[in-house]
Amino acid sequence: MKKGIIRLGSNVYQAIDFAEFNFLVINRMVNRNSVRNIKNSMKEFGNTSTGLVALVDGILYVLDGQHRLTACKELCDEGVEMPFDFKLIEMDSLDDVIKFVSRINSSAKNWSTNDYIRGYAKGGNQEYINFITLTEMAKYSVEVPVEREGKSHTRLYTKKIGQSVMLLLLGQSNNNVKEGTLVVGDIEEKTKTVKYFMDLASVINPTSAQTQRAVARIVTHNKYEHKSMLEVVTNSKGTWANTEETKLNNQLKRALIITKINL
Repeated sequence: MKKGIIRLGSNVYQAIDFAEFNFLVINRMVNRNSVRNIKNSMKEFGNTSTGLVALVDGILYVLDGQHRLTACKELCDEGVEMPFDFKLIEMDSLDDVIKFVSRINSSAKNWSTNDYIRGYAKGGNQEYINFITLTEMAKYSVEVPVEREGKSHTRLYTKKIGQSVMLLLLGQSNNNVKEGTLVVGDIEEKTKTVKYFMDLASVINPTSAQTQRAVARIVTHNKYEHKSMLEVVTNSKGTWANTEETKLNNQLKRALIITKINL
């Protein structure tokens, strides 16, 4: 084991030197109030808790206990020796570490899809990095009619594709995201699919999640022809504005009939 770390028992160790420990970027930020409270408790009762640390390729990663470790380090810097006790588990890869931490944190609080995506991306998973890249570039403009002082105007809004719709465009699910099995695939091909969605959305302006998903299913259909569909919706552009969702969905169905797509 590394310098400043001694073995207490089966897979249980104690550290008085904290230089070898690494925090994970996917873990929650260290909260100063929590560290302060832990330090006060340690001064009175000692360190009564055990952390959890992973060993991957000779590198130590803190899975659980980053606040306690921070408190121990700061107390030692202040001249109060406070060892950090931890259980050690060996893992094969950083991906395994990230999955493990995700499970720990999801049991402590409800992790969102974004938490998982950012976590795997920060861990170096290229598919998740590509997903973020696609999501950040997926912005489109929509002209929305507005009334001002009795006169009709149009206002330009910038919108972006949400994560759930992006997953649908990529043929993926929330379970893929959480399990670390998200696959973006050919980034150029998927960028084209995303552009198809934005082209239609900029004309149709689907506001509900239901209609957005409908447009996503259209552009990912194996018989979809973008030029034909875009021509249909563009020629009917005036009928999309200020349209209720039910009527909007009916118009989408008519556009599908014209372009011979059967969903």
